[in-house]
Amino acid sequence: MSTSLGSAVEAWDLVDRTRTGDIDAFSDLYRRHYAEVFDFVLVRARNWTLAEEITAETFCRALRRIDSVTYRGSSPAAWLSTIARNIIIDEFKSSRRRREVPWLEGADWPGEATDPGVRVCQREAAIELHRSMAQLTDEQRRCLTLRFFEHRPVAEVARLMRKSEGSVRALQNRAVRRLGDFLTTGAAGR
Repeated sequence: MSTSLGSAVEAWDLVDRTRTGDIDAFSDLYRRHYAEVFDFVLVRARNWTLAEEITAETFCRALRRIDSVTYRGSSPAAWLSTIARNIIIDEFKSSRRRREVPWLEGADWPGEATDPGVRVCQREAAIELHRSMAQLTDEQRRCLTLRFFEHRPVAEVARLMRKSEGSVRALQNRAVRRLGDFLTTGAAGR
């Protein structure tokens, strides 16, 4: 048995023990995966405080849903990363947070993580993002590409698209909202 497989089996044993009420097992699971989940979130949220909040919520949801998770051949980190990814989508879709969507900047996700389960999750998220972007109008897709993938300021995007800055901001907001709808629908459809 390889070390990583042994480590995954040990981690799933912690999940099983948590199901039986062993809260110390969940504490061990938390300590084992906190840094990995936090790093996953921080890359996307690009905000330390927000990453801490989302990571904490990830583990709260994991504990609430501990009875519903099943072993799928990879580390529980993949399960935790999926929970975190869904929280990130919810955060940036919600009206509470009116800001740019920095996790779009992480479109080249595969290869960032060392855990194969996390890499698979990241690859799936990148594919889902690509599919969702394809559902946007050409104008919305161009706006998001210029703003988030090419990191261009609103004024430059306005000039390139021959629009006012206000029109670009409105277009960007509509596109982000629509993209969030597609991503949430895609995540919920699994």
